[in-house]
Amino acid sequence: GGGCSDLRGVTLSRWGGLGQHRYQHGFSGDVAGLTWANLAYQAYFSATASNVNFGFWSHDLVGPGSDPEMYVRWLQLGSLSGIM
Repeated sequence: GGGCSDLRGVTLSRWGGLGQHRYQHGFSGDVAGLTWANLAYQAYFSATASNVNFGFWSHDLVGPGSDPEMYVRWLQLGSLSGIM
């Protein structure tokens, strides 16, 4: 059939604009230029995402390619995300 479904979609986007919190999913942003200072901040940044009503939070697991140790640490942090 061609009927409507009761299923709701999920939008995964870089910037949903004002009111993005209505869609309950956010991510920490691009990490191509990730530094150790940025990586240290990500745990706090991710933990406070729920303060603006994000029910789900994720990380761009592509990660920084320039530093193998930083990449491993980034994957370890990202593995704690509800959505990958």
